[in-house]
Amino acid sequence: MKKRSLAVLTAAMVSLLITGASCACADEAQSEAADLSEEMTIDADDAPVVDLSFDEDTIGDFIELGAYKGLKIEAAPDTPAEMGMTVNIDFTGSIDGEEFDGGSAEDFELLLGSGSFIDNFEDQLVGHKAGETVDVTVTFPEDYGSEELAGKKALFKCRINSVCYQSVDVAYAQFLDSCKVRQYPKDLVDKWSDLYLDLYSSYVDTEADASKKEILDAFGLSESYFDGIVLNAVKELMAEQAVLTAENISRESDEYQDALEQYIIKSGYDSVDDALDMGVTPEEIEHAGDMRAVMDLLIRYEAS
Repeated sequence: MKKRSLAVLTAAMVSLLITGASCACADEAQSEAADLSEEMTIDADDAPVVDLSFDEDTIGDFIELGAYKGLKIEAAPDTPAEMGMTVNIDFTGSIDGEEFDGGSAEDFELLLGSGSFIDNFEDQLVGHKAGETVDVTVTFPEDYGSEELAGKKALFKCRINSVCYQSVDVAYAQFLDSCKVRQYPKDLVDKWSDLYLDLYSSYVDTEADASKKEILDAFGLSESYFDGIVLNAVKELMAEQAVLTAENISRESDEYQDALEQYIIKSGYDSVDDALDMGVTPEEIEHAGDMRAVMDLLIRYEAS
């Protein structure tokens, strides 16, 4: 059985790792990974990998904790949406009164001004507030990928659930960027390198004893690109642990476990046990809980 990964494992991996809920076939995964490796470079903090073990008593030896308090995330309820803000919306699209496939979504986070949607869609949400319903009218381009939609005028009924200065994901990335690695512990680097290689190998046709180079070649990735991903993943893990330690948050607490369970369910699993049965590793589960706990703190301590 192929492994399934959480919808988000680490910010470092989002650009590459295949998600469990919408896993591409191996050929598509290799093609996309090869394209990414050609287009992107991975920057990691310039710090040495040292033969030391990482634990909460020595966190400060490995990473300088950045700012996780006072970041601007959610706007006041009566704040009108502006370009550059992120809106969470539910929307349903229709043409001539008939809903069409792929035209509906719930809890969709849209960065206004990103150009993610059809021309003029995002513009029509500007000026509206959380709780409002907006009728957005657009015309699909003549060269749109779907013949059924190309050139057609569509109506999207959009309910704005929230208006944010930035999404919590962006705030989380901002927090990570403010952290600085002093040195990388070799035990964590080796552990997560092996974990990712094992995950990659489950999606490509390689021998059981395939080398790191053989696995990465199957994805069209260079070793330096992969190593950068691993170092950024380790940075993320250390930064999260530094926050949990500073806030005296235990992974065994009811609050932590409840938040983890909700995140796992939102990622498409019935429970933590279900995720484990589907091949998500205990390390990935632990990271998911840490990441969710940090995101909750970013919201709790956001700027007023």
